[in-house]
Amino acid sequence: MASRTGRSRNESVERVKARKRIRDSEETVKILREAADQVGAVFPQGRYLLASELHDDGVRIRRA
Repeated sequence: MASRTGRSRNESVERVKARKRIRDSEETVKILREAADQVGAVFPQGRYLLASELHDDGVRIRRA
């Protein structure tokens, strides 16, 4: 029985740690989404989005 109780305690501690990591990750995602929205409001994308993505992928972009 003692080993089972020890294992349950360890599992419980790991679950608590995992829940905290998940909560922290969810908060980080929320912050990053809000930041992305703010950046999008300052630097609207659209017209040059494809060119920007191609450039980021290493494709040479020239002006027509």
